[in-house]
Amino acid sequence: KTYSNVASVWASVKVKSGSERTEDARDTATRFTWFTIRWRNDINESWRIIYNNTEYDIEVIKELGRKEGLELTCKSKY
Repeated sequence: KTYSNVASVWASVKVKSGSERTEDARDTATRFTWFTIRWRNDINESWRIIYNNTEYDIEVIKELGRKEGLELTCKSKY
């Protein structure tokens, strides 16, 4: 799978929660983060966000108001 850069946008970022567990005989930490951005009609859950050199998979897209913004619930593993 390859990805290409679509846009650089302003976002409000809030760390939601995190957890650690052993996965495939190694410790893995997962962090859930909310990104709030202006409304766009082209985002879907197959996209990724790169923030501070960390890749986040988009898990949930929630519309705020009537096309006012989007709240993206994302997950990163490290």
